[in-house]
Amino acid sequence: MRQIKGATSGLLVIALIVPVLLTSTAWAVPIKNGTPCKKLGNAWIFGAYTYTCIKSGKKLVWGKGVLSTELGLESSASPTPSRGFDPVETEINRIVSDQVIDQAKALPVVTILAEQPSNSVSSNGKFPEIAKNTAINAINFYNASGFFMPSSEYVIIMGRTQTWMRSELSLNGCQIPPALSDGTLTSSLTLGRCGFGQNKLFILISTAAKATNSYSGEEWASNVDLNRTIIPVYAMHEFEMQAPHELVHIWQDEFSRANQLRGPYPIWFFEGVPQLLAIMSNSKNLGEPAFTYFDEYAPFFLDVQNSKYNCTAGIRNLEPLCQYSEGILASAVLVANHGGLEVIRKIFNQSGSLSFDQKFENATGIPLNSFYDEVDQYLGKLGWKK
Repeated sequence: MRQIKGATSGLLVIALIVPVLLTSTAWAVPIKNGTPCKKLGNAWIFGAYTYTCIKSGKKLVWGKGVLSTELGLESSASPTPSRGFDPVETEINRIVSDQVIDQAKALPVVTILAEQPSNSVSSNGKFPEIAKNTAINAINFYNASGFFMPSSEYVIIMGRTQTWMRSELSLNGCQIPPALSDGTLTSSLTLGRCGFGQNKLFILISTAAKATNSYSGEEWASNVDLNRTIIPVYAMHEFEMQAPHELVHIWQDEFSRANQLRGPYPIWFFEGVPQLLAIMSNSKNLGEPAFTYFDEYAPFFLDVQNSKYNCTAGIRNLEPLCQYSEGILASAVLVANHGGLEVIRKIFNQSGSLSFDQKFENATGIPLNSFYDEVDQYLGKLGWKK
């Protein structure tokens, strides 16, 4: 991630390039018979039982657990690099399950400004609605988790072309970030408090890039039809992560600024934590295992011969963009094993004069190097560290 400071005070621009992540492990989760699932035929092992997504009437639900041995499947009694019991993932799912959302609380106001395609045949389909719903659900989840969002009003600018996005920012009184001026924005970025309405917080999303998951020239295609029947699952999952991820960056900046606290923070923490919280928010909303989103991304990060990302170097030596793979797993270990979501706030809520090593040890009670050894051991079990 590149952090770009604007010329005006209070403006924070964080450019995010997210080819999304992550793991080769299919994670165990305490699924219950009759609870909603998303994809017919999906199977998950928890303990000695296998649960399958079945159709009940017009709904998809998890069926009654069947002993894995009866199906000829390996039991998940111990950690394995394939489907099986994983204590870190199980704890993350427990935290998500235990989180209570106040349904009586007024919903935040999320306004979507979406660029229309250049021809009359194409459309934006359901993507503006997805961006709005994932943002609202994320804000509610973060507030319930103690990450109190600094506003009740948010604006998401979803652009197909950089020209249109620059125009919308100007109309809203926002400074044009360098990532738009030099044409490098291909994903999303946080603008924070900019523009005339200081009660509003702004986020940019490159709609065409995220909805098509195209990194070969279609990022800014103004005539892409997003109202099509088949959208790649990984592209949809990536798009669903954008607003929730950027909202955590808004919390990071607003919390630090309000309390006069600053970094620096290592990239695995600064990007891995927002991605983890976005995962947990969507998990709560969809009622699915937290890491369902990432099973299909493992080859992208682990196929060293055919991928430009070698995400097997360990947490101390992250390759570019591996903060969205190894970084998310490191953040999951931090939350699962060292104090839950509260530990994230404890790390942020310390003087900017302290090093990250000092902040980390103050919050967790263990040296940062010891934690890195713990993370690398965990990554090794999952095949993420060679």
